[in-house]
Amino acid sequence: MEAAGAPGLRLTAEEGVPLARACMDAALAAGPAPDAVVCASDSLAVGALLSVAAAGRTLPVIGFDNTPTAEALGFSSVEQRPEDVATAILELLMGPTGEIVAPRTLQAGSAHALITPELIVR
Repeated sequence: MEAAGAPGLRLTAEEGVPLARACMDAALAAGPAPDAVVCASDSLAVGALLSVAAAGRTLPVIGFDNTPTAEALGFSSVEQRPEDVATAILELLMGPTGEIVAPRTLQAGSAHALITPELIVR
C-alpha cells in the first residue's frame, strides 16, 4: 500500500494471534485510533480484533484468506478462491491444453498467474 501511495499507519507483526494482538495493543496505545485495520491473514485479524475489543473500541478489521475462523467470528476477509489457485497452478505446469507436464527453463518472473480476490463482507 505504501508503494501505491496509500496513506495510513503500517504495522508489522509475525504471523500469529498473540503477536498481532501485541502489535495492535502498542498501536492503539501510541496514538489516535485508525479508521479501520486490514490484515495480511485471518490469524492477524483475530489478534487485532482481540486488541480492539480489549481496548473497548469498535473498529472494522478485515482479514485475508477467508478461513472458517473469519466466518465463525463474523469479520470480513479477502478470499482468493482455492479452485482458481489450483486451476492457475495446473495451467502453469501443464500449459493451456492440460495434456502434459511441459518441462521448461524458467527465468524469474516468467511464470505467474494473477488470481482475482473477492472481499467477503460480514
